[in-house]
Amino acid sequence: SQFCTTVEMTYGKMSLCTSDSYSTLSAYFASTRKLKLATEYAGRSLVIRIRHLGAKNAATADSHFNLALLFRLQTEFPEARQHFSYALAIREEVEGEGSLSVASTRMALGKTCELMGGSEEEAFAHYSKALATFRSLLGNEDPASLKASEAIFRVRTATTFQEGGSSLETTSATMMFNSEDLRLALSNISSSSGTTVE
Repeated sequence: SQFCTTVEMTYGKMSLCTSDSYSTLSAYFASTRKLKLATEYAGRSLVIRIRHLGAKNAATADSHFNLALLFRLQTEFPEARQHFSYALAIREEVEGEGSLSVASTRMALGKTCELMGGSEEEAFAHYSKALATFRSLLGNEDPASLKASEAIFRVRTATTFQEGGSSLETTSATMMFNSEDLRLALSNISSSSGTTVE
């Protein structure tokens, strides 16, 4: 917090350096499970990046992705879905449909749709497109390809069970709060806008 104050005083509250320090602070708060504060600082970082870099920039997409992860960790699925969708649209435009970051965003959006319930077909579509990209770029045996295959199987199995009248609330709760989500959030939140603080 003192670091952010120093950066704000040195570079101004709306500088890209300040945005990066907010992202770092957000990652810290996420690591200590202070998710509301993490979300607040991730949101501040996003506002600055949009102002300086524009709405269609890779660093802006990263901020949307970070914010979406934090919302999903707090089970605020509509907000998570919205920000993952923004990140996906930007990454598709900036990097192209067949990029790994687009495929990873599709996986995150698919998981969010799956956790929301009632959006299994959309989850299946995102997982399927991600799998096609992973297989094309990384091969069938790459962990990313295998994870996408497992997600497709899980959604198809869940859809079959739901049609039969069973509930999968336990599965959703288990998927929602795993440590992998927190690790993913922490590794992505610290991405910078390309500036450095000297």
